[in-house]
Amino acid sequence: MNKEKVGKNIRSLRKAFGETQPDLLYAIGKGGSGTISQYETGKQLPERDVLLKIAKHYKVTVDELVYGDFSNLGFLSIPLNDKAKMIDLHKSMFPRICTDSALTDPLFKKGHEAQMRMIKDMELEREFSDADFDVSFESYYESFELNGTLESAANLLWFIFIIGASSTVSEQMLNGLDIMRNRNISSTRFFRDYYLTPSDDEYYEKEEAQRKKERNEYLKAVDDDIVNLLCKLKSSSQWSDLADYYSALKYLLCLVDNKLSDNTNKAIGREMMWTLLMFKNKYARTLLRICNYPNEKIKSG
Repeated sequence: MNKEKVGKNIRSLRKAFGETQPDLLYAIGKGGSGTISQYETGKQLPERDVLLKIAKHYKVTVDELVYGDFSNLGFLSIPLNDKAKMIDLHKSMFPRICTDSALTDPLFKKGHEAQMRMIKDMELEREFSDADFDVSFESYYESFELNGTLESAANLLWFIFIIGASSTVSEQMLNGLDIMRNRNISSTRFFRDYYLTPSDDEYYEKEEAQRKKERNEYLKAVDDDIVNLLCKLKSSSQWSDLADYYSALKYLLCLVDNKLSDNTNKAIGREMMWTLLMFKNKYARTLLRICNYPNEKIKSG
């Protein structure tokens, strides 16, 4: 093991979630004052059991902690406590596609009208109707299958990704978001208190394992559809950028069934977004701008 590399990863993860060195020391429950500093500066290599505790705390594997690179991982820029920005973020993260030509397709128009009613309900923080969901999804599906309307394919991805994203949010995180909204707590406190947990919290580990199992079952059911829709969009010069964007979003939202930890998949997704930015991808640019990432990088992209 490279002590400096391990130390850099520990520091990067700690900073990404807004924790102090005492916060991390308390979470792993082992060591004295200055222990985390010794780890982060590469002066001391954590013992195997400590590595496991740190990895569990930050939701990565030990191998990822030892050999990975989390230098570009960041979450604190997400405007979780700003309702207006979160609405904008939701709109940008899941693009709703509508063009004049698509509206000439009656099936697309029917699906779009129902989708807009759903979006309005979501913005007003009320449950959308199951009828609107069914009408919109089925209309888009028929529009794509029968008429080949690619805008319908794009909006089918909107449905699939929103449902998938909801499966990545734990009950603990939902409670934290409600508290953040009512009490205006900081993003730092949210991640510390409602995303990260002590490494020996067995109840949380069981809940997390069950949630991942349900998510993977969902992914198995929709993965072929995702690939098909992405291939159709990628074959079109008009929607190729959108296909690339959704391909990156799959990793950013951990909608991939692989052996990597969620935080590693998020790091991969973020790097993919930065790469898309280099190729002038407007969807990636909009998302990164709303997430308050460095303006100079966004402008250069």
